[in-house]
Amino acid sequence: MLLLSLQFNFFHNIIFVGITIGFLLGLLLLTTPTFHKRANVFLATFLLSFSLNNLYYFFIDVHLNTSLPILNFLPISLKTLIPVAAYFYISYTLWPDNKLTVKHWLLFLPPVGQLVFYTSLTALYCFSSEMLTTNLDTFKKIFRLDELLSIVFTIILTTAIIKRMQTCKETKECSKEHLRWAKQFLLLGITAILLWIIPFLYLYFTENYQESAFYPMWSFSSVLICWIGVKGFKRPDFFRGTTLLPNSKKELQESPLTTEDHLLNNLREAMVIKKPYRDPNLSVKDLAILLGISINQLRKMVRIEKGNYNKFINSYRVEEAKKLLTNPQNAHFTIEAIGEMAGFRSRATFFSAFKQYTNRTPQQYKYENLRVQQSYESR
Repeated sequence: MLLLSLQFNFFHNIIFVGITIGFLLGLLLLTTPTFHKRANVFLATFLLSFSLNNLYYFFIDVHLNTSLPILNFLPISLKTLIPVAAYFYISYTLWPDNKLTVKHWLLFLPPVGQLVFYTSLTALYCFSSEMLTTNLDTFKKIFRLDELLSIVFTIILTTAIIKRMQTCKETKECSKEHLRWAKQFLLLGITAILLWIIPFLYLYFTENYQESAFYPMWSFSSVLICWIGVKGFKRPDFFRGTTLLPNSKKELQESPLTTEDHLLNNLREAMVIKKPYRDPNLSVKDLAILLGISINQLRKMVRIEKGNYNKFINSYRVEEAKKLLTNPQNAHFTIEAIGEMAGFRSRATFFSAFKQYTNRTPQQYKYENLRVQQSYESR
């Protein structure tokens, strides 16, 4: 009988799919060791709070709250937690080594306040349900005021996120790839915010409140969640990391060799496949962000490999230059151009590093290998 009283439509199917995927992705990020990365904790928080918020309104829109009035008061619609989680996710994506300060912890006060408020209402309903249900219209006005305050808080945090990303772009402190990813994430988030704010303000001031006005926002939120999942599938390096959750630190201490080998393998794989050394301005921080590890972890791996960062990067650049010099298709390039293609910033640095690793100048190496190739071809 309860199911028969519910009112489903096409949009509810889209919304429910988004809710389900959001829960699954959030739990996956929290429970998979490969994704133990500080930024992912906040991404999981974003996905779970977003999905819970949509679930709350899903219950209302299918009229399940009519049969189960307690659903009106459950502490699952913590709207202010969504922008807080997004803020810290983008911050830790761009600056993985940042630490939470007292000022940062203050941002959690609004969602904690919402949690306390709705938990109190739920407890009050359990003891005096009649009082709450008979005054439901009054509480609906409080809920709308809560939503209005959530919108203001979201706009403030979104502005703060944009400013942080602008700072990142100007100072060039973070990876271009991660900045591009953060921009896409923010753009879709702003679209969802607009689809939430515009109909809410219209309905709030006209008092002609209809849940169907929010179908575009709920549907788009499902698209946003699916997009995050698809991106994670296509580019797992955005989510893969080694910064462990607090309850996993003991595991790291107990198996340092396994973790160290894992970090080294990731580092070697990234250098061979992505070739970040081709960027002449590649810094320790850039490479650490690309790998999703801390600067200290990267420096430890580099010491194991080559002793210091410059030697480590230059060893890959020299190997790249050797391949380019012996490739007949590059015969029209000058020696200096080959050095730039391999990632060396200047001719002097290129010649110095190349001779250090090969005991030859680039010209000598190219000439000797051409003679070998010609000798081989003439046989």
